[in-house]
Amino acid sequence: MRGTVGIGGQNAPDDVRQVQAGLNRFANKLGFLPLVVDGRVGHNTDDAIRRLQRAQGMPFPDGVVTPTGKIAQALGLVQPGVANGSTASLSGAAWWHANQARWPNESRVDALAEPFRSDVRKFLAALAAAKATVTVNATTRSMTRAKIMRYCWDIAHGLIAPEAAPAIDGVAINWVHETVEKSRNAARDMVKLFAIKKQPSLNSNHLRGTAIDMTIAWTGDLKIKQANGTEVTINTLPRNGTNAKLHDVGATYKVLHKLPDDPPHWSVTGR
Repeated sequence: MRGTVGIGGQNAPDDVRQVQAGLNRFANKLGFLPLVVDGRVGHNTDDAIRRLQRAQGMPFPDGVVTPTGKIAQALGLVQPGVANGSTASLSGAAWWHANQARWPNESRVDALAEPFRSDVRKFLAALAAAKATVTVNATTRSMTRAKIMRYCWDIAHGLIAPEAAPAIDGVAINWVHETVEKSRNAARDMVKLFAIKKQPSLNSNHLRGTAIDMTIAWTGDLKIKQANGTEVTINTLPRNGTNAKLHDVGATYKVLHKLPDDPPHWSVTGR
């Protein structure tokens, strides 16, 4: 929300609808009938705001919700961990386009942790000598980005309620829309834009610097040396990073591939 809501407030219709939708989650607990989410402040909305203010320990409820105040936080309209007290924008495609680039994945091999970094370099050198083409897509992942990806996935798949998503320090995002379905649709849009295929982990090799996503391809037979210097010829299909014989070669360098549903992914454990 961007402005105040309540009798005498600024009452932008979108802000009012967000407040009304948030208040409806407290209807049974606070003893009022669910509000019509119509973007207009009337007696019922005013009464619901004041009831919540009293429940939140305000001795003199004024019926006004401020964008960064305690009631906005209780309604899920401000994430407690947002930097500089800034208001949170609604999640969805527009949020992704405006914000996600602030937390990019790293694509430099130098960013990997040792000894995996050295093992990857040796494997890449063997691929280069065999004239395979390699494109490194990602190495280490930002924990902040990982959390954004995890929570949009969980909301999109109904694993957590939008208002239950933990705050992320420095990330101004509000997962709670007018309805649960709108919240989930916004999260689904973000899942598509992130191109997430499975639930993101918050304890992954990418976060530890022990994984690399890379696209590998070659033409004809691939003659490549294993870590011990022995040359092997790979003459089976496919001629890309999903080839099982290439996985065997990578394993000699301690760069493992075990996830058939994540073709570009290699790591110290294969996970």
